Amino acid sequence: MPKKTHQDTIGSEAPSESPIGRLTELISRSQRGYRELIDNLDTALFTLSLEGEIRVANLRLSQILGASFQDLIGHKLSEYLESPGSEEMQRALPEFLQRGSWSGTIPLRLKRDREMRYFQSWLQVVPEEGQSASIAGWARDVTEQHQIEAKLHHEQEFVRRLVDCFPDMIAVLDRDGRFTYLSERVREVLGVSPQDYLGRKIGGATHSDDQPDLARMVQEIVSGASELSQIESRVRHADGSWRTLRTTASPMFDEQGRIDGVVASVRDVTELNLAGQKTAQKEKFAAMGQMMAGAAHELNNPLTAILGVSDLLRERATDDSTRRQIDLILQQARRAAGIIQNLLAFSRSTAQGRPKLPLDELLNDVLRAQRPSLAQKKIEVKFGPAPGGAPLFVEGDRRLLSQVFANLITNAEQSIAAAGDHGAIEISMRELNGRVSVTIADNGSGIPTENVSKIFDPFFTTKRPGGGSGLGLTICLAVVKEHGGTIEVSSTPGLGAAFHVFLPAASDEPKRFQQSAAPAQPIPKPAAPEALAGRVVLVVDDEESIREIIQEGLSARGMAVHAVESCEDALVYLEANRCDVVICDFNLPGMSGDKFFERLTTDRRTVQLPRFVFMTGDLVESAFHDRLRQKGAHLLQKPFHIGVLAALLDGLLRN
Repeated sequence: MPKKTHQDTIGSEAPSESPIGRLTELISRSQRGYRELIDNLDTALFTLSLEGEIRVANLRLSQILGASFQDLIGHKLSEYLESPGSEEMQRALPEFLQRGSWSGTIPLRLKRDREMRYFQSWLQVVPEEGQSASIAGWARDVTEQHQIEAKLHHEQEFVRRLVDCFPDMIAVLDRDGRFTYLSERVREVLGVSPQDYLGRKIGGATHSDDQPDLARMVQEIVSGASELSQIESRVRHADGSWRTLRTTASPMFDEQGRIDGVVASVRDVTELNLAGQKTAQKEKFAAMGQMMAGAAHELNNPLTAILGVSDLLRERATDDSTRRQIDLILQQARRAAGIIQNLLAFSRSTAQGRPKLPLDELLNDVLRAQRPSLAQKKIEVKFGPAPGGAPLFVEGDRRLLSQVFANLITNAEQSIAAAGDHGAIEISMRELNGRVSVTIADNGSGIPTENVSKIFDPFFTTKRPGGGSGLGLTICLAVVKEHGGTIEVSSTPGLGAAFHVFLPAASDEPKRFQQSAAPAQPIPKPAAPEALAGRVVLVVDDEESIREIIQEGLSARGMAVHAVESCEDALVYLEANRCDVVICDFNLPGMSGDKFFERLTTDRRTVQLPRFVFMTGDLVESAFHDRLRQKGAHLLQKPFHIGVLAALLDGLLRN
């Protein structure tokens, strides 16, 4: 056998065992590994021609497009897409080639499932010999991430819109009590932007008296001592006014369940609190009115007795000194009667069909009565017509409105007297937006700032004991409100005060009217004895003092007087006796006075009826008075003078 040479050995080796073979196999293995690496990527890799033809692709691209690797190569990418189409991609090509690269998220709708998918992509122009030859790039399917982000954005937008629509402000604080978030509602509530508060500690614009409670609430929530807390505090608005805010706060937790801040809703309750105060005041006025009505009614009977006894004593007085003393009693009793009439007016409901009153006449009448007192105290009064000179009219009760203005002028007079030995009161009128305003301003001592909000409260007074009841301004406000208006006050302590009365304006034509209540009764001239002498009177009243004083007063004038305490007793008396006049209280226990009158007119039609006079301590409207007169009855307002009663009977019996 021939011996092999070295050359033969080399030539006879297997290709894989030769260096070239091993190198070739190594390269092939490396290429396969590189290919497997590329194919196992979750990112699609590709190379496209400028016309969009797929030249190189990995397995992930074939999976996305739903085609085998062999089907992809040589085909255009647009063949596998619903959108964007081939024309759209060609239109975008020049700009891309000019830029050289592009990256971003692109939406694609695939033909294989017609669903919109989102791909994070990168594209790069590949040059050859200085010219753009192809496009290399990669794309990662981020549809799920995009959907999550879209859902998150939708939820965030929903929360933002919800917070913006929420009537309360929403605030978030960190553990140190500093604002990290504040909703846009703060612009409406406090007139500032949310950015003005971010990073600032809570309480910076809060009233100093409320700051400790607010800080304590935040600390209790951050420490875990409280899970829900609510507080009201005063916060300064951008315009300088104070708003009352109700803050409801609870802890906010981090992902580990630890308290890392406070979330709070903040509601502006300024108007709500004011409405509540007005409602409470209205209820207080209503209760006070009922109380005053009862008290005034009960006081009318003893005052009638006082006036009656005083009249009798004055008629029998033999010397001037005694008469002067009795006149003083009568004067003070009439003053008390006037107060009671005002209390009754305060307690009654709104009258309908009020007349139109010329405001300048009303004020002039009030000033005419008070000028002597003002002149005595060296107080100058300035009063002129409204701007433009046109008369102003309001609809209302002349007597009650006169009392309001008289009370306000008296208060101004007392304020000036307390400040010095002279002063000035200025009264002005004007009309604006359907309302008439009357301002009564003085240069007296003014009202202390802490008392301005209390001056209309019942029984509040700054006068010395015995100097005032504290009901004057309360009644004034109530009367003006019953007329659809209000009273406002402004004051500078030491320089004076001004009261502004606002009332609805009426047309400029006044109406004729009757007083809504019986006017104050002057002391009448004595009735002629011959007209009353021998006449028979029946007095019906459950108050013994009233019966006695009427009986004694009319007996002294020659009348025969019989007195009973009930309408039932009066009917028994009239069955067997006749009389010329029946004087009966309107409100009696058992059968009332009006029922008694109806009974007489029904049962005794053929017999001449006695004259009938009702007595009442209630405030009676003129319309009711007229209805009684039409039925043949007359009305006498308690308290009254015996002389007034005698004069009324004299007129009835003469007719």
